Parts: sequence; structure tokens; C-alpha cells
Amino acid sequence: MDETSMEVNRMLHLPRTDGSRVYWSKVASLSIDELMNMLTDETGSENKN
Repeated sequence: MDETSMEVNRMLHLPRTDGSRVYWSKVASLSIDELMNMLTDETGSENKN
């Protein structure tokens, strides 16, 4: 893996949060609700808290 790929990998695996949104350095952010919807849709989970 080259250095650019390693840097992108590191950025995507180290998100930050302010409690209401999840942020990735120099890329996208998602609200906690958006992220949870994506995760439950992806896993097919019907059990929502």
C-alpha cells in the first residue's frame, strides 16, 4: 500500500464526533441518525432502540 492510500485509510478509520455528528478529516460528515440508519439498513436489522 502506498503512502497516499495509507493516509486515506487512516483518515477514514479515525472519525471524530461532537455528540450529534461523526466527522472524517477533510471528507464527509454524517449525523448520528444518518449513520445509524445506514448501519441498520446494511445489516437488515429490524430492532431499533
